[in-house]
Amino acid sequence: MLGQVYSSQGDLDEAINSYKKSLKIKPGCAEAYYNMGNALMRKGDLNSAVESYKKALKTKPDYAEALNNMGLALKDMDDLEAAIKSYKQALVIKPDCAETYYNMGNALMSKGDLNSAVESYKKAHKIKPGYAETVNNMGTALKNMGDLEAAIKSYKKALGIKPDYVDACNNMGVALNAKGDLDGAMQCYKKALKIKPDCAEAYTKMGNALQGKGNLEAAIDSYQQALNINPETANALENIMKVPTGTLPSQTLNNLEKKGLIPFKTPNVSIKSKFQKANLHRHQKETDLAFKLFLEANILKKETIKAELLLEHIPIIKNIGKNKRMEPP
Repeated sequence: MLGQVYSSQGDLDEAINSYKKSLKIKPGCAEAYYNMGNALMRKGDLNSAVESYKKALKTKPDYAEALNNMGLALKDMDDLEAAIKSYKQALVIKPDCAETYYNMGNALMSKGDLNSAVESYKKAHKIKPGYAETVNNMGTALKNMGDLEAAIKSYKKALGIKPDYVDACNNMGVALNAKGDLDGAMQCYKKALKIKPDCAEAYTKMGNALQGKGNLEAAIDSYQQALNINPETANALENIMKVPTGTLPSQTLNNLEKKGLIPFKTPNVSIKSKFQKANLHRHQKETDLAFKLFLEANILKKETIKAELLLEHIPIIKNIGKNKRMEPP
């Protein structure tokens, strides 16, 4: 189909128009509705994508790929129950589809049904053992269940399949950190940064581990590295505000000042004034300056300043893995 050519070139509007023309010539063509659904989903028009998949299924009820992709669209619409139902229907038709088990695992994890998510990931892994994302996400479900040993084992398996898998490195670091193995966590974050030097998430998580080890100066430095890469790294902003800088020795504070992490320390400026200025810069999206003002207020107050004022309206970046969309051969 010409629509697939347009779609492969990223011209989704032309692809959709092409599928519509095909359907005028051949009404009820399941493949045209399916492909149009894929293009609509890529475009972000999820409601229209679902309707297109439904029309494909009306003509071809055993179209497992359409059910799988409709599940993806429904999950992105936060209709998790409908998404899971769609995946289950697809698996009745095609019970050996690893991608559908993987996608269902993601939906179940988003729903909070962690045991069922793990079972779904296990089935996906049994069918397709070489897919690292499956065991990585299974590790996250296990970690959220509190089974840190099993989670770490799952992350190691993911890295065995895909040694340069940054997400698995970071996730294993979090599990090791939760277990109390801060040195092991640090090694994971260092490996992640060796693979991807501009990984703000790894710098943020390394800052957490350094703070846990009591190395506050290095923790602040690591959080700042994350913010240099991405000024809206909310977790770094939140955690740097929690560092009790008022307890740091003067030499450490001087070192931070020399690095530009604390640009000024003016004791005659009120804490309230600094908060007001920080909020002003935050609203103007001058995040870097805002966090420095909050940090200075923290020093003046001699205790940890909460980050809610700064973090409000700043999106927290989450990483739960990518879903698998089926494309036509």
